[in-house]
Amino acid sequence: MVGVVVPSAADLNSVAILGAGTAVVVGSSGNIMRSTDGGRTWIKIAPPVNETLNAIASVGGGGAIAVGWL
Repeated sequence: MVGVVVPSAADLNSVAILGAGTAVVVGSSGNIMRSTDGGRTWIKIAPPVNETLNAIASVGGGGAIAVGWL
């Protein structure tokens, strides 16, 4: 985790709700951010890629999968 950030809608493409109060968003340049307090604060996650992530979906058990173009 990199630090607390405020997400910019211009950089975001998709959101997944993983559980009560927990959400993950993905976007351009490999942007991945997670909130565990209903969206009040966001933590930037170090991305595995620097490409745009177009979508994210919950896969159950608190996990998610993100997809994009290389």
